[in-house]
Amino acid sequence: MNEVASLIESLRPWREELRQALVVLLIVGAGLAARWALMRLVRLFYKTMEARAASPEDAKWIGTVGRVLRQVISIGVLLVIAMLVLNQFGVSIAPILGAAGVVGIAVGFGAQSLIRDYFNGFFILLENQIRVGDVVQIADKSGLVEEVTLRRVKLRDVEGAVHYIPNGQITIVTNRSTEFAFA
Repeated sequence: MNEVASLIESLRPWREELRQALVVLLIVGAGLAARWALMRLVRLFYKTMEARAASPEDAKWIGTVGRVLRQVISIGVLLVIAMLVLNQFGVSIAPILGAAGVVGIAVGFGAQSLIRDYFNGFFILLENQIRVGDVVQIADKSGLVEEVTLRRVKLRDVEGAVHYIPNGQITIVTNRSTEFAFA
């Protein structure tokens, strides 16, 4: 019993640091648990929606939107965790959020193509133009769509080459898999 009391007494000078470390571990643990639970819920919801889809085309679109939504949720939860941890270390996040607005405007001017990619990607998904598994022709490249994100489309052509096409460069999409396709 004296050993435990001496251990507690020896840790007393670091009491505040240990409390802070415990809070940070709790924030990270709770955040990762929330992320895991949200991912499971979104995955379950979209699997149910895919099963109820009226056609295979609708099921592919639902699956594509589900993957993008999981990416957005994951990034959002990780950003919240990071801000809470910074706040725990005494870094005021109010100036960071204020500066983020100003920096966002500056970056917006410098990264117009990146913003265009995300904006076009949003409308490509919303309008159901491209889905994972479709055979398409985009920007003089054609092949099977392996991945669609808000930023880019990943195509694999018949020779096995992979093409990454930023959504901002997509002006015309020829989808050979929509509604009626012939083998």
